[in-house]
Amino acid sequence: IVIGLLGAAGSAVTGLTDWSGTTKKKQKIGLMHGMLNLGATALYTTSYLLRRKKKERGAAIALAMLGYGITGLAAYLGGHLVYAEQVGVDHTQVSAEYPQDFVAILPEKELSENQMKAAKAGEISVLLVKQQGEIYAIANTCSHLGGPLCDGELKPDCSVVCPWHHSEFSLKDGSVISGPATEPQPKFEVRVKAGQIEVKLAG
Repeated sequence: IVIGLLGAAGSAVTGLTDWSGTTKKKQKIGLMHGMLNLGATALYTTSYLLRRKKKERGAAIALAMLGYGITGLAAYLGGHLVYAEQVGVDHTQVSAEYPQDFVAILPEKELSENQMKAAKAGEISVLLVKQQGEIYAIANTCSHLGGPLCDGELKPDCSVVCPWHHSEFSLKDGSVISGPATEPQPKFEVRVKAGQIEVKLAG
């Protein structure tokens, strides 16, 4: 029980981070999920304290069983949020394949300095940015909740801010500079050949 209670605290922090950046509909479900977990935690805590008293052992077991039932309902809502509502899911992980070989996606002349532009590599949306003469390419779909980074804010330090929930990513390597996103953006290698910007998945 003690280990479970400690784990609940950590889960609450990450869950709150995901919850804060969702829509009102998802927040309502998330709020119910959180309240159920809070109630179950209170029951388990009380059960743990009562177990130390021999005369209250029966009540302690009953409270633990009730907490178990509430936890099951909370788990169902949590599963719905992840699988049906896509909360806490890395939205850059799509069924389409990222290009493993260089593929042309945009004429170089169509990308100006300090401009952000989305281009397609097959079915993958790629964010292209030219800054200080360098061309950078990362996945255009925000890993947090799927926002289009091309509509976000380009910062002078080679980073982009998502327009939906303001996660900030490095254009150099796709890493998360500030949340709520926790997963990095896929990074692409870039080259210019015959006037065309070509990209392939880095690494």
